[in-house]
Amino acid sequence: MIRNRLIYEPPRYMTVNEAVEQLLEIEEKRQENAYTKDTLAVGVSRVGSDDQIIRAGTLEQLLTVDFGKPLHSLVIVGHRLHLLEAEVLRENAVDLEGLNRVLLRDYNIDNAQKAAVLGQARTYAHKLEADESVSESEWKGQLYSWKSICLCTIPLIAFGLGTWQVQRLKWKMALLDDVNDRMHRRPVALPLRVTAEEINRNEYRRVIVYGVYDHANEMLVGPRSYESEPGFIVVTPLVREDGSRVLINRGWIKRELQDPKLRPESQSAEPVAVVAFVRRSPGKNSFMPDSDPDSNHWFNLDLELMAKHTGSQEVLLEVIQPESAAAAILDARNGVPLGVPSLVDIRNNHLQYILTWYAMSAITGVMLYIS
Repeated sequence: MIRNRLIYEPPRYMTVNEAVEQLLEIEEKRQENAYTKDTLAVGVSRVGSDDQIIRAGTLEQLLTVDFGKPLHSLVIVGHRLHLLEAEVLRENAVDLEGLNRVLLRDYNIDNAQKAAVLGQARTYAHKLEADESVSESEWKGQLYSWKSICLCTIPLIAFGLGTWQVQRLKWKMALLDDVNDRMHRRPVALPLRVTAEEINRNEYRRVIVYGVYDHANEMLVGPRSYESEPGFIVVTPLVREDGSRVLINRGWIKRELQDPKLRPESQSAEPVAVVAFVRRSPGKNSFMPDSDPDSNHWFNLDLELMAKHTGSQEVLLEVIQPESAAAAILDARNGVPLGVPSLVDIRNNHLQYILTWYAMSAITGVMLYIS
């Protein structure tokens, strides 16, 4: 939400099926044997609701399960598994017979161990009930002491966090005003040489740049989802009149169109005038694998590595999609990458955080007073 300008976009979420599909695709490309289609995993959706779904099976089996509406989560089972955990997986198995085979093969757990582990659990429970080494009054005294300490610190910490969020809200409102002012200025021509300081000072400023796309060095970053549909971000060097190059984030395409031959309308060799936002380097996501320029596998927008690979300046521009929604949809169908909206939505949830922390401070303060 930009100040005084409301922008609503459809909710976006990743399904268990999409997560499994992308994990298997990454493993197929990298061949690191981190997991396979036969790896044991658990898919869950809407946990805690009346219609929650929990299914256990191999990654390949989870691809066939319809988990329904969001929110979804995917858990990959580790190399060790407790017998009680195995029983819970059996209760939620996609295919019980297939799950038993995986448990025996990967974890050496069979049905004969089920009775033994349940017996051990009952014995341990009886032992806990019989253990009277600590008196009830002693436990109550310890509980009261720790409760008092926690209740004394929680209101102060929550109040401090709420006050910190007030400062963050002021900072975010000033940032939104600044970004809003830059986005509504008239586009200017991008200089032939741009410094990092100028990029930071003019982020989200609209610029016009002329040149010819170097499609031979096109890079696909992903996979990336758009409205729950898998695809890629297209980054192409633009050769300018003096021979210098800048990197253009042209936008998103469907996964089925990653072959340039399937989208000839996006491969024009004619000079173009590009209207785009100036953007800082997004930085590397620590959860993403490293990109491999030699095989042209890019998992993140690593501006420094991309510039070095293509001989470009470390300048990243994001193409702005047409103002007409019909024109944007037509471009997407013809394989032309879908650029970013002309008005960028920058999240501002600090007011919500302020109310949350101050409410927690007040509630825990009342609890302390009552106790």
